[in-house]
Amino acid sequence: MKKFKLITAFVISLLVVSGYTYAQSEKIINEHGIMPYNGIATILIRVPGPRVSDTIKFVNGVATYKQDKYDGEIGWIYVTDIDRNMVHYIVLEKGTITITATKDSLIFITGTPNNDALFNLDKEIEPLRMKMKTLSREMMARKNKGENEAAAQLEKELLEVSKIWWGKQEEFALNSNNLAGLNYVNKLMGQGRFSTETLQKLAGQYKHFAGKNAYKSLERKISTETRTDIGAVAPPFNLVTDKGEKLSLSSIKKRLVIIDFWASWCGPCRKENPNLISLYEKWRDKGLEIISVSVDKPEDRDKWLKAINEDKLTWLQVLDEKGTAAKDYGVASVPKTFLVDETGKIVAKNLRGEELNEFVAKFIGK
Repeated sequence: MKKFKLITAFVISLLVVSGYTYAQSEKIINEHGIMPYNGIATILIRVPGPRVSDTIKFVNGVATYKQDKYDGEIGWIYVTDIDRNMVHYIVLEKGTITITATKDSLIFITGTPNNDALFNLDKEIEPLRMKMKTLSREMMARKNKGENEAAAQLEKELLEVSKIWWGKQEEFALNSNNLAGLNYVNKLMGQGRFSTETLQKLAGQYKHFAGKNAYKSLERKISTETRTDIGAVAPPFNLVTDKGEKLSLSSIKKRLVIIDFWASWCGPCRKENPNLISLYEKWRDKGLEIISVSVDKPEDRDKWLKAINEDKLTWLQVLDEKGTAAKDYGVASVPKTFLVDETGKIVAKNLRGEELNEFVAKFIGK
C-alpha cells in the first residue's frame, strides 16, 4: 500500500460488500455493458500541508470509502495499473461512499449527497463524451485517408457536441450552491471557461464554503485573473531559450506579442502550431512576435526540442523549468495565450484558431 502519510482516524474500507452496494454497482455496470474493473486506486486528498493519499481496492468493480476527517474537501481518485489512467473527482463527506469502476475508464461515485449530484451530472454528459471520442476517431481516420471534406464536417460536428458538453458543466457550476457545484467551478476555471467577472460572482454564490480548499482555490484564481486581466501589465519573466540564451519579456519591443503556453505532450497545442506558423509568416514583419513558453518538465527537455523541430517552429521558444511563469500567469492547463501590446499591457487572452487570427489582423492592421 502506497501512502504519503498515515492519517490517524482515517478509515478506508477495502472489501465492504453490502447487498445494496453490489446491486447498485451491478446496475451501473450492466447499463454501460462494460466489464468491471478489479485492482487498486489511489485517493489523493486535497488538504494543506504534506501530500496525503491512501489506496482502495476494487473487487468486481466495487470499492467503498468512509471517513469523517476531511468533511467538505475535494479529493481525486487515480487508477494507475491499467493502460489508460482513470482520474475522477470525489467529494469527501460523511457517509459511506460507493465507488464503481469499469475497465473503460469510467468511474461512478455515489452514496452521499454531493457525490450523487456529480453522478447525476456524469450520467447526463457521459454520452456526449463518448460521442466526442467516436467523432474524433472518425475524423482522424478520414484525414488519414485524405478525405478532407468529410473530416471537416466531422470536426464541425465534434465542435458542436463539445459546446454542449462544456455548456452542461458550466450550467451545473453556475446554478448550484453545493460542494459538487464548487468542484466544477474549480474544474472549469482551470480550463479558462469563466471570465474574471463571473468568477467574482461565483465567489459570492459559494461564500458559505469560504473555509474549504476548493473555495480558497477560487479566491487564488480570482487574484491571478485580476493580475493577468485585460488592461493589466503582463507579469515579467526571464527564461532560457532552446538556444541556451536568456530571454526576458521586457526585451521584446513589438507592436503585439503572443505569449503561448504549451507543452510537447499537449495535443491541442501541437494542433494549433500550424495556425501560429501561418500567422507568424503573415504578420512578423508588421510587428508581431510570438514567445512560446513550454511547461515541459526539465527532464523532458529533449522532447520539447524534438517537438520544436518536428513542428518547424521558428519564433522564440523558452522553457519554464521551475514553473514560475505559469504560476504568475495562472496557467493551470495548456494551451493558454496572452496577447501583450508594445506598452506591456495585456490586450487579449485565451484566443486560438480563427479568433486569434481575426484579433491579430484587426490589431496590427488598424
